[in-house]
Amino acid sequence: MAKETAVTKNLAENIARMEQLFADCDDIKKKRLKLGKDGDVPCYLTFIEVAVDMGNSALLELLKYLRSIPREELLRALEENALATSDATYFMTIEEAADGLLAGESILFVEGFAKAIKIPDDGYPNMGVSEADSEKVVRGSNEGFTDSVKQNAALIRKRIRSAQVKVKQKKIGVRSKTNVFLVYMDDLVRPGLLDEI
Repeated sequence: MAKETAVTKNLAENIARMEQLFADCDDIKKKRLKLGKDGDVPCYLTFIEVAVDMGNSALLELLKYLRSIPREELLRALEENALATSDATYFMTIEEAADGLLAGESILFVEGFAKAIKIPDDGYPNMGVSEADSEKVVRGSNEGFTDSVKQNAALIRKRIRSAQVKVKQKKIGVRSKTNVFLVYMDDLVRPGLLDEI
């Protein structure tokens, strides 16, 4: 079993480890923000693009709250679990935080706070994936891909919750500029084939 990496108070170390785990994952959004009333608390927010609603959500409300309080109060609120949401979970290791991310939740790292915070949201949405029209006699899941490559990538992540799933986004076509996602398992793909594709 691989040794787990503890979340530290040093935000740069936490970011470096998460970036290493989720390199070549264009469907995972990584944002650097400033929190606190004076904007003096750096933080790092990461989430799977279609799994988190940045509109009217617990995440948005929590970020608004954390932007309105001074640094000392912010760190104290995090330490005392005095957040406005009751389902916030704290992770002590980077690997636990990665698992929370792959479950469809937002993960927040804050400078000076040695825990990662899972911010509750709805997780993977019910993407309205319709039953596949072909192969109706096949047993198992009846979900099928849709026209949205982002939802398709999220559907794959929902089924295979591994940091080894890599998603590279490309635009192809001179006129159409079509979004294409190349999805592969990093530990299974043949590098020569990947380069050729």
